[in-house]
Amino acid sequence: MKERLILLLANPRNIGHLCDIIGTMPNIKTGTKGGEVFWSTLASHGGWRIQQNLFTRHCRLLDPFNNRIAWGSESAMMSALKQVTTSY
Repeated sequence: MKERLILLLANPRNIGHLCDIIGTMPNIKTGTKGGEVFWSTLASHGGWRIQQNLFTRHCRLLDPFNNRIAWGSESAMMSALKQVTTSY
């Protein structure tokens, strides 16, 4: 297990590939600074944003208050964004 973790961390983009395989990762609602440095915004709607990490390529869904609501693959976050914006 330790060797697999070392291989995963050896290349940050492996985290993005893992998210592509799994989809939505387990999440704890976490405050962020809004992605001012290492994130690019892929989509936004009503203050909600999907951002992609510039190094790992994994994505996250932020609410209008910059809290991370979910993280995982781009397609999983697009689905999550659609779900939260249609329910409001």
